[in-house]
Amino acid sequence: MKEEITVPDVMSICKAIQEQPENIFKMIRIEIKEKVSSYQPKLMDIELTHFLGREPYEHGQGDVNHCNGSYVSISY
Repeated sequence: MKEEITVPDVMSICKAIQEQPENIFKMIRIEIKEKVSSYQPKLMDIELTHFLGREPYEHGQGDVNHCNGSYVSISY
């Protein structure tokens, strides 16, 4: 995703920061929330893929525990 910003946009942001410096922290918080909300689901998918050792909707190899819809024999 490529975002473009113009010189007048930058100038207006700089002017707003000069007039009210405390607003920069509000801008930063909003930006961080947006970025985290877009990256967090992707990171969780990557971690789950790594933990399971397979891609989503890919069948596992070898001895797999199929608890959904079938029974697994357990010896005590």
